[in-house]
Amino acid sequence: MKKHVFMCILAICAGAFLFAQKQNTADWSKVDTTAIEVTTEKDGNMTMTIEYIPTTAEARFTYSCPSDDFEQDAAMFAIKKRAGTFSREKGYYSYSYTRPDETSYDYTNEMTLYKCYLQLTK
Repeated sequence: MKKHVFMCILAICAGAFLFAQKQNTADWSKVDTTAIEVTTEKDGNMTMTIEYIPTTAEARFTYSCPSDDFEQDAAMFAIKKRAGTFSREKGYYSYSYTRPDETSYDYTNEMTLYKCYLQLTK
């Protein structure tokens, strides 16, 4: 009985390894930097930078503000609102997140950076 259970578990693990898929994300280190369109918008103490790659229809939104004023829900709402208008401006109808959002802290300048990675679709 123990051999049968062990063989079933081994077969399930082997199947999981055989059919695992790699996450489809942009490799920003291999992208031609001359093809990246960078837009920066400032609103009060908040700055939003949009890095858009037309060849792959990918965009990286960076929301930055002083660490004392940072609220993650406000950053998420601002990026979601701007992503909707940005995608319509560029002729896209929807977008999807390619990987989880990142929050990083710049302690020397006392800034918080919130990054969001999107794939635009027509």
